Amino acid sequence: MKLYLVRHGESEYNAEELYQPPTSKLSEKGVEQANFLAQRFQSIPVDVIFSSSLTRAKETAEIIAKVIQKEIVYEDLLAEIKRPSEVIGKSKKDPEVIELFKQIDSHADDPNWHYSDEESFTDLKKRAQELLLFIESRQEEHILCVTHGAMLRMIICVMLHSDVSAEFYQRFWNFFRTRNTGITVCDYEDGEWHLVTWNDHAHLG
Repeated sequence: MKLYLVRHGESEYNAEELYQPPTSKLSEKGVEQANFLAQRFQSIPVDVIFSSSLTRAKETAEIIAKVIQKEIVYEDLLAEIKRPSEVIGKSKKDPEVIELFKQIDSHADDPNWHYSDEESFTDLKKRAQELLLFIESRQEEHILCVTHGAMLRMIICVMLHSDVSAEFYQRFWNFFRTRNTGITVCDYEDGEWHLVTWNDHAHLG
């Protein structure tokens, strides 16, 4: 099996560096990026498209599907990590927001601790584990998943080690950047995952 993991196109909130709600839409640049991505997938075999149902991912998947004429199946396991309601619409550079996330990060190894209504590190890891079991059960040979930056990184981390630590995930986050509409390619053979390509965004020029 070949798995294509794609981050959605730039959203309006991405462009402003704001924490975003589920309804955040693609920016004009994001639509352009998604169209470039769709053209690229014209020459890549795809049997099915799975997509997060969050608006920015949904719009990206719809642009691809229109070009390659494939079905979209919306899958909540692909959604982005849920951030605390207190930060939605706020700048990622806001000092109060930065301090809030330092507090969350300091409790990342405690599966029972939450600041408010957010998904914890443990919650996100569990969701990535469930997603991989779902993908591994599929019969298609070429699967495209449209997802989000934090979730995409967690999927790869769980491929490396199912019970990945918060410390490793944070190091992975800092080292491996994701671009909007970047393509990450993985092979699943004999019960093992292999990373083939990380964050290929050559279609953006």
